[in-house]
Amino acid sequence: MPARPLIRVLFLDLDGTVRRSKDASGFINKPEDVEVYPEAKEQIGKALWNDWYVCYVSNQGGIAAGFTTHADFTEGVNETNRQLGLVSGAIKLVYCPHAVNANCICRKPRPGMVADILMDQVLPVDVSQCLFVGDRPEDEGCAQACGIPFMWAKDWRKGNYAYKEF
Repeated sequence: MPARPLIRVLFLDLDGTVRRSKDASGFINKPEDVEVYPEAKEQIGKALWNDWYVCYVSNQGGIAAGFTTHADFTEGVNETNRQLGLVSGAIKLVYCPHAVNANCICRKPRPGMVADILMDQVLPVDVSQCLFVGDRPEDEGCAQACGIPFMWAKDWRKGNYAYKEF
């Protein structure tokens, strides 16, 4: 019996990795605050071209703090995808809306959001062949907790990763 095909997953933090705020506060609270890093667009395109499954993994404590809403956050992700040239839903989204000090399993650096993505896959995932990209220690901690190789956003955006197919 032939081996089952595997998939690779590119786990991406959103804010500070894929996009930044046009607003002086540095936070993305509304869709009009979104500005995608051009280099992120290129890197996501490379991953998708090489048949990687791409997922956003994002802490969104601003929802619990009342700075933004679930609806505004979702519209901001839709705007992110629009700027990337992707249709809504082309990239899987999981996010933690809980407060910074929340004791939940989903808030990075805890592994809950990544576990949700992995359990959602039809095909098996070899986490050692995946990549987690982020700009904060919580992102690195989440990757380590899940056994996923990690890369800093600034290095990833420079193109310092070669996407290969299985």
